Amino acid sequence: MQKGMDLTELAREIQRQEDTKADYIVPTTRMEVRTRPEQGGLQLAIENGGDMTFSIGQVAHEQLSSHYDIPKRYYDRMLDLSPGLLATNVNYWLKKTEERRFVRVMDGNMRAFLSDKFRPLDNPLIAAAALPVLGELANTSNLGLQVVSAQITERRLYIQCVTPRMTELVKVGDEVQMGITISNSEVGCGSVRVEPTIWRLICLNGMIRAHSLKRHHVGRRLGTDDVLDYHDFYASETIEADNRAFLLKVRDTVKNAFDVLRFKEEVEVLRLAADNRIEAKKLDSAVENVTKKFPNYLSKSDSDGILRHVP
Repeated sequence: MQKGMDLTELAREIQRQEDTKADYIVPTTRMEVRTRPEQGGLQLAIENGGDMTFSIGQVAHEQLSSHYDIPKRYYDRMLDLSPGLLATNVNYWLKKTEERRFVRVMDGNMRAFLSDKFRPLDNPLIAAAALPVLGELANTSNLGLQVVSAQITERRLYIQCVTPRMTELVKVGDEVQMGITISNSEVGCGSVRVEPTIWRLICLNGMIRAHSLKRHHVGRRLGTDDVLDYHDFYASETIEADNRAFLLKVRDTVKNAFDVLRFKEEVEVLRLAADNRIEAKKLDSAVENVTKKFPNYLSKSDSDGILRHVP
């Protein structure tokens, strides 16, 4: 069942958001957090020959809390019960640190408070590469492309598609379909990911296949002491040239995700793996080795629990 939007609705919302965005590289000494007596909560003011003011969104609040080491629970308590005290706290650190931050704004709301090394790889770029390919597959291919989820929130863009007409059997009762998962965050909550996926129907989980594409939002620091509209720093041709190669990689990764021959080869690997069994007498050592290799994921108590539940 589809969750969220269809691809056309998603494209419209991405464009709507793009039309309302603004980005600024701002010295913290030219920022001030203020209370909003009538509306409640806080707003950010940027001094730039006259104040620009923006309400502060949830993600930006989280980033202010994290960046200035204000415990989130205490931060939220001040925001709720004493916004003036919170403004005093944040303003002290804004003036004390004297650094540049990348402020992202949309619909009059500060949605992100990021490092000036953050590299925007925004949703329109991802959509321009991926949506035409997905739309063509949905309308003209015999794969029966289906949108499982298409959503855009204050934190992420998320698209997941599968091909119900291209189903393979790994073993009895374990069917899989090929698909793709695409995600991005414009506000620092995750990297760009374009991941060919094997969709396992028995549990509705996706397994990431080879040839996935991942790109972190990291670039070089912009050196300026002025309040700067990010989009005016580079010529538009420079930005386009920098993004073109990445856009082509996104497009090619989406296309290759629906390569039937490659999908069948990957399923064959799963079939061979499904036939591999760990002998009972070797199970203890296998679990012990995995626990040692991945200590951040499995503790000693976790491994003991695994062994207790194996018949």
